[in-house]
Amino acid sequence: MATCSICLSDLQDPVCTPCGHIYCSQCLSFHILAARVGERDTVKCPTCRVPFPIVTPELTTLPKHVQRFITPSVRRVYIDTTHSQALQRQLTRAKSQIRELVKESQDLQASNLSKKRKLEEVDGVVNRLAKSHCQLLEQYSLKKSKLQEAGDVTQEWKERYNDLLEANVAKKRELARANSEAAEWKRKYEALFKLPVKLAKSRSIHHQAKARQ
Repeated sequence: MATCSICLSDLQDPVCTPCGHIYCSQCLSFHILAARVGERDTVKCPTCRVPFPIVTPELTTLPKHVQRFITPSVRRVYIDTTHSQALQRQLTRAKSQIRELVKESQDLQASNLSKKRKLEEVDGVVNRLAKSHCQLLEQYSLKKSKLQEAGDVTQEWKERYNDLLEANVAKKRELARANSEAAEWKRKYEALFKLPVKLAKSRSIHHQAKARQ
């Protein structure tokens, strides 16, 4: 439905000015009464400000052959509202769809905001886990380094222990050899110590034999 540019409402009893603008009959009458000053026979259109006459001459005072050319400056207008009503229904449906779309858009924005917050929370958790992972890697590297150092020290002490074992075995061999030599010298010493005794006994026996003879 068309609207009146004076009252900004739907046209009621529409009339048209010579310049082609349409208004409510009552609105245009109020405009003419307010704009007419003194005995002026014209007023300006509320929209384009083009003057138009508001007085129609008495037709009986004019010749008949020109009466048919005399028309009032303000004429009633018939507006077919069939299409406008259909358009109004379509507009109403479109507004309803727009409201639904706006609501869906708001719901989607709220959902996206919620998802964004959850994503930020997940990012925070991932960042914390990544930080913890880095700290664990640092601790692992430090402990691995210490373990490597401990392994090196252990290997060094193991080598020293093997060296000591080898040295101990060598010492044992030397000791066994020394014991063997000591035993040999002991036997030689004992043999040397027993020899004079045997000689003394042999002499004693020899003297006893001679004495008997």
